[in-house]
This record gives sequence, structure tokens and C-alpha cells, in this order.
Amino acid sequence: MGSVEEIETYIGNIESGKSGSIDILTNAVATTAASGDMSKVIVTYEDKEGNETTIEGNFKATVESPVYDNVEKIKDSTKSSDKKVLYGVIAVVIVIALFCICAIRKHRRKKEILDEF
Repeated sequence: MGSVEEIETYIGNIESGKSGSIDILTNAVATTAASGDMSKVIVTYEDKEGNETTIEGNFKATVESPVYDNVEKIKDSTKSSDKKVLYGVIAVVIVIALFCICAIRKHRRKKEILDEF
């Protein structure tokens, strides 16, 4: 399994005489040639008497690198999203600062009024 990660999955119980299906997800660990590499899937199960059976099968997996048509456009979109985050953080800091200034002024006014009595 050169191009995909080796995984192990427990399926569960299937009633005798019934059939079932599974989805197997794995991660790519390397790219392959355009024709793909042969990979192997091994299924091991127990029958109702507890006898273990193993079935092996081969499949072709083609793993390609992502192709970016316009790398500059991708870089620009990353920069603009970074700017949006920065502007958002600046706005939050300004709002908090204004709130603190208003609270301090209100506290000072109350203190001055109480000191006059």
C-alpha cells in the first residue's frame, strides 16, 4: 500500500444469511503515476462458529497532486482574508477601549458627586 495509509476498521455484526456493505476511508501518503498503483484490501471475518476467514482483493488507486491554475489568485485570497481578520481584531480592541473609557469616566463622575456631599 505505497500511496495510501494502512488502516484497520471494525465493521460489526451481520446476521447470518444477510449481506452488508462498508465504506473504507483512508488518507493518501504519496502521489502515484498517472496509471495508478495497485493497492490491497484485506477483509477478515468470523462465521457464526467463530472460524476466521480472510479474503484479499486488489484495487487501483490513483493519487494526484492538486493542480492550481492561478497560484497568484490563491495567494491574493489568502492575503485578503488575513486583512479581514486583522481589521476585525482592531475593531474589537477599539470597542473595548471605548467601553473602558466610558466606564472610567462614569466612575469618576460618581466619585466627584459623592465627594461634594
